[in-house]
Amino acid sequence: FEARGCTDSMASNFLGQAVTDDGSCRYAGCADMRAVNLDSSADFDDGSCHGGDRLAITITLVSPLMSVGPTTQLAVREALASLLGVPVQLVAVTRVSPGSVEVGVWVPLARNAE
Repeated sequence: FEARGCTDSMASNFLGQAVTDDGSCRYAGCADMRAVNLDSSADFDDGSCHGGDRLAITITLVSPLMSVGPTTQLAVREALASLLGVPVQLVAVTRVSPGSVEVGVWVPLARNAE
């Protein structure tokens, strides 16, 4: 008999005795898109989220002239702030492939008047 289960030691439901991975692995973390500690690899929320006053957004930009330098970062931040009408905080700009970058930003959420 061959034990089946989650064989990924990083998963919340790792089964050390499993020989065959059955696709059941689960990953805990902050899954709230509004939190500052969003974990994009989490498939269920473990209650660790905090700072839910911002929305995390990841955007992929494609252009033959795209780079990850400071000029691009500033231009992206200013363009998104202008488009959204609120200041944005640039978190990361990562080159995905030639001519393509992934931009991560936090956008403040509107607060209701009390």
